[in-house]
Amino acid sequence: MNPDLYAYPVMIALDKVLEMMCHTEIGFGENYVNSEAVRAYDYGITVGFFGEINGNISLKLTCEQALQVISKMMMSDITQIDYIGESALSELMNMIGGNAAILYANNGLDVNVSVPEFHNQEESLDYNTNYEMVIHVPLAVDELILEFEIGVLK
Repeated sequence: MNPDLYAYPVMIALDKVLEMMCHTEIGFGENYVNSEAVRAYDYGITVGFFGEINGNISLKLTCEQALQVISKMMMSDITQIDYIGESALSELMNMIGGNAAILYANNGLDVNVSVPEFHNQEESLDYNTNYEMVIHVPLAVDELILEFEIGVLK
């Protein structure tokens, strides 16, 4: 299974959407693959994909990272995460998932996406973690280092 088949459309979507929504250029680190998703986080936003490829795209953030991303999106200093901040992060993932689905389709793969799910550390989401692989996509948004995960189910 070629990780680039799954990662490349998501990386293009990440670059396009994050540049537009965070008003800055994005720098990518080197992707790496394993079979585990990150477990330690304060907030997570996940978009599922299904069709010819099944899995999800996730962004897991510390509270400080979440505040920084929301602040960049809102172009103001945000000091607490409320309903509007949660909505902003969910919409960011919705746009990334939608753009990735279009790019998958352009590559001949029929893929649909779910609505984003926002959750905090206390909430338990029942995700299937039976991944064939997890592709970790590190990137920099200015001084902020983030890591997206593409979990491909067996």
